[in-house]
Amino acid sequence: MIPASTLASITARAAARAVSKAPRRALLAAATVASRTQFARHQSTATTTSPAHLIPLYGRPEDVVLTHGKGALLWDSKGREYIDLTAGIAVCSLGHADAQVAEVLADQASKLVHVSNLFRNPWAEQLADQLVESAKRDYLPESEQVTLEEGNALSSVFFCNSGFDNPTTVT
Repeated sequence: MIPASTLASITARAAARAVSKAPRRALLAAATVASRTQFARHQSTATTTSPAHLIPLYGRPEDVVLTHGKGALLWDSKGREYIDLTAGIAVCSLGHADAQVAEVLADQASKLVHVSNLFRNPWAEQLADQLVESAKRDYLPESEQVTLEEGNALSSVFFCNSGFDNPTTVT
């Protein structure tokens, strides 16, 4: 059996050699938990950035480097304030740097960050149940009859991940 420290060292060296050959995602997949923690610490303490390593998917303004946000507001590295009208995942409805959201996310991240939708997840199932119940309440007046087809339409929730790297649709 190989000691964990030796395995971590071997994995870290192999990952370092693979940097120029593999995308960041593959590098992280190859790293051990210790290596991932070390990588995350490095990322969170970085003070300079290089746009040269980003995939040029969008035309980014060169002089806007966003550093932090609060609610719907963002600030850049020069202290300029913006209203976030573009947002991103979760931020669309939750805002930036919300203390309660951060606490809930930290608690959940200490247990489970993400799993593929190939597997069951109690939180996704609970959300789906709540969405279906909410849709039934909002959609149907109490006196109205529901056809079988309408009832079936209200018994499922549609999840869609339209991510660039792995588009997924689940109904």
